Amino acid sequence: LAQAQGRALRTALDWQQDVTCQPAVPLPPPLRLLASTLPRRPYQSSEMGCFGSKEADLSAECRKKCEDLFDKMDADKDGKLTENEAKAFFSSFASVSAKAMFNEVDTDKNGDISREEFVGFWEQVRKNGYKDASISEELDQLLQGGAWVDFQDDRNTGAGS
Repeated sequence: LAQAQGRALRTALDWQQDVTCQPAVPLPPPLRLLASTLPRRPYQSSEMGCFGSKEADLSAECRKKCEDLFDKMDADKDGKLTENEAKAFFSSFASVSAKAMFNEVDTDKNGDISREEFVGFWEQVRKNGYKDASISEELDQLLQGGAWVDFQDDRNTGAGS
């Protein structure tokens, strides 16, 4: 749990430092307090709008990792992920991770996740201000069976709702 919380904190702080405006979804008070003590990264370009990386696409490396993760989770190789496949894949908090992933990624709510939905989720994470380096680190953790974490993005894991 501590490792997943640490990754979530690093990702949230990375996200917050990548923006030049207030985030649409503020960090929780403990993270906000910690983030306020860290140095801010300099803004790279005034032409990019409020979020410096808002319009950026996933790098080829991140896209490949997304596809590799999808393929690793798709045990029966039918091109879709089921909640049972997800539970079998996650080594940490399997049921919670699978449910959280499905709440965020299964956009058509048909009970499985297509490759397009899966890669599309990571694309929208990138467009919500996360850097490829943070996404790549999270994908590496997931490829090792790590727990699913919630991003400060347009989607919700359903926790607490």
